Amino acid sequence: MTLAVFRLAIVAGLFASFSAVSSRPIDEYQLRRRLLSPSASLTDTYDYIVVGGGTSGMTLAGRLSENKNVTVAVLEAGIDYRSNIINQQL
Repeated sequence: MTLAVFRLAIVAGLFASFSAVSSRPIDEYQLRRRLLSPSASLTDTYDYIVVGGGTSGMTLAGRLSENKNVTVAVLEAGIDYRSNIINQQL
């Protein structure tokens, strides 16, 4: 693969990823504060902030929170499964 083809592939990949990210209007996202545990309290500062609540993000947050002297926040931009019709009782 020549250098020119490699550069073109990089630019095409970046363009495709940016167009995929910006393909939805911002109105579709309703940003709101959610707590997994209703009894948890929010603070202004945290010792650790984990971005992404996927498999590895939640594993990392779980391991970090084993130390009771530190505070951990997990940021996730996914959907709110509580409003999902599949999870509602019929």
